[in-house]
Amino acid sequence: FIGVLVGANPRLRSTWQPIIDSIKARLNSWKSRQLSIGGRVTLINSVLASLPLFLFSFYKAPKKVIEKIIKLQRRFLWGGDGENKKMTWVSWDTICISKEKGGLGIKNLEAFNLALLIKWRWRILVE
Repeated sequence: FIGVLVGANPRLRSTWQPIIDSIKARLNSWKSRQLSIGGRVTLINSVLASLPLFLFSFYKAPKKVIEKIIKLQRRFLWGGDGENKKMTWVSWDTICISKEKGGLGIKNLEAFNLALLIKWRWRILVE
């Protein structure tokens, strides 16, 4: 399930709403489980970051869409679900630093989106 209609304008936030809804649905399914912080980090890295992957590789996501996805990830990490806001103990920039450098290794979605787009440009130039 890709979640976007063919021919939709990727610059509109409404185009990305199915992806955001999909992320919210995943978070709601995990809400009742008692997950450790490590379990939440694993779910964010493996599941939540992979949902917009296909679209990120072809379209530049609007800043508001990336901010919304990060907000859902952040609330899930600290509060256990995507809706309720809890106290954050570390800045999100620190969380996104690699594990080797003291962070939790969660992908910076804006940089990830840009890297996937640049990959296509590089491929066109090389081939």
